[in-house]
Amino acid sequence: MLRLTGRRDWYRVWLRFTEAQFVSLMLITLQLVSPVTLHVSGDFDALRADRNAVLIANHQIYTDWCHLWALAWFRGGQGGLKIMLKDSLKLVPFYGSGMHFFEFIFLKRKWAQDKSTIRANLSQALVDAQGGPNGDRRKLPFWLLLFPEGTVITPDTYDRTLAYSAKMGLPPQAVPSYVLLPKSTGLFACLQSMAQEGGTEDLFDITMGYSGTTFADGCPYSQWPVDRVFFRGDGPRDVHIHIRRFPVAQIPGIFNTWLRSVFLDKDALMTRFYATGRFVTPESEKPAPPSDGDVQPVTRITVVPTAADVLRALVAFVTVGITVWIDWRIAASLWSMIF
Repeated sequence: MLRLTGRRDWYRVWLRFTEAQFVSLMLITLQLVSPVTLHVSGDFDALRADRNAVLIANHQIYTDWCHLWALAWFRGGQGGLKIMLKDSLKLVPFYGSGMHFFEFIFLKRKWAQDKSTIRANLSQALVDAQGGPNGDRRKLPFWLLLFPEGTVITPDTYDRTLAYSAKMGLPPQAVPSYVLLPKSTGLFACLQSMAQEGGTEDLFDITMGYSGTTFADGCPYSQWPVDRVFFRGDGPRDVHIHIRRFPVAQIPGIFNTWLRSVFLDKDALMTRFYATGRFVTPESEKPAPPSDGDVQPVTRITVVPTAADVLRALVAFVTVGITVWIDWRIAASLWSMIF
């Protein structure tokens, strides 16, 4: 309906409100069935909801996106998060249509098609972020989230990383242990598209670790499946997140090599996490030298939905209920007219 008015900014504002409703509903569900605390270190303060940003993260379990959405919620950017994911996820009942509605970017993993999909989606998103074609409408910045590994780390996917490393002749020190080798093509295309439009100045690298997870007991994917988190109420209680900011203008020209080095640094962080249970030493502990790593401030975020989240969730329930009722009435009327 809002699209028919010709005011895309109104339509996008409604989409952002709807996405925020979904996040509120998700956070309430998470709090009820599997409460979680985020421990965030690094360049956390540089993440701002009023500025475009590109976020990349390691992908360990299917609920990674829930905790990243919770991070965005804390910074006020939950309604403007745009996620890049594989095209088959559009077929997931309810959630697939919702992600399509939020204008997420779906990739077929066929570069000839994906290239135009990325450019078209980001071009429109950047116009929205700049206040429309003439800059005279509401500015709607966004965060673009990608998982450059392309999938979660499992024994099978890690074996593929090892096979690819052998094929490329990479030395042992260039092969990660706790992350997969990243794919650079899609991320590079995103940065190119956004740089041409002056869309972002920063890329944020996010490394995630789940307390209670060890590779000795199997990969995180096998320890924290979706049904265990949401249906059995036994999800990770503490999620550690380390953020590094990279000014896009300072990223070297050989992008593939640079991204691989970023993931090797990420692998070193994961190695430390599995040894000590954290990425950095919190300032609050005031460790005596020698420290077991960098001493940095750590922000502890207990994910507790606010009154505004409860209100948004109620609105979402009412909206869905009204929509279902209207659809049922239309279907009943058509049925009576035909039969």
